[in-house]
Amino acid sequence: MSDTEAKRDIMSLLIRARNVDSADKGAYTMSDQAMMEQVLTFLGAGHETTASGLAWTLWLLANDQESQKRLRDEVLPVLANNSRPDYRSLKELQWLDCVVMESLRVLPPVPMTFRSAKKTDYIDGVLVPKGTIFYIPIRVVNTWKELWGEDAEEFRPDRWLNLPKAYSSSSSVLSFLSGPHACIGKTMAIMEMKAVLTTLIANFEFEPAYEGQIIQPTAAVTMKPKDNLPLRIRRVQRQ
Repeated sequence: MSDTEAKRDIMSLLIRARNVDSADKGAYTMSDQAMMEQVLTFLGAGHETTASGLAWTLWLLANDQESQKRLRDEVLPVLANNSRPDYRSLKELQWLDCVVMESLRVLPPVPMTFRSAKKTDYIDGVLVPKGTIFYIPIRVVNTWKELWGEDAEEFRPDRWLNLPKAYSSSSSVLSFLSGPHACIGKTMAIMEMKAVLTTLIANFEFEPAYEGQIIQPTAAVTMKPKDNLPLRIRRVQRQ
């Protein structure tokens, strides 16, 4: 049974979760307005960040033809059987996962964020008053050489096939943050990137637009290319 037939879409899942909560009189029950806002968060907040993530991924693959070809070789058989692969099919593609995770590590769509201390407390012996603003350097954490090695700034998808012993899924990559305030759309964003990337790589070859091209990242909330990141694109010639 497909996810659609089983009603595993976002709205159906939220409605079922609310029905379960409603059965418990002491539990919080999500209102209709709250449900609508959650769906808008998934669709709205996920759109810009996913688009930025895809742009950076295509740039990285344009400069790594070997990884791009390996990805194409992996996705073509899947698309040959089903032009619209489902969640499970995409999840099983190992190299696709390596490419997406490495892209999000090296060039995260949101490279930094901030948090405010909810109460006065001590961190490692240092007094932190309530309301203190914390700067969280996401990209700095993602490319920490003590964990990832001297090539931490480089795009190497194969590193995800043999992660460092000190790697932690909750703190080594903060592209979606971590803990109770982590991005609620993480899984959806990753699957969106995988779905779009699969189709693009299967049908087109990507190269830098010109020799010596360098990226010009600009960051407000999301990190976008200043020059819109032109690339040279050719349709894949199939035999």
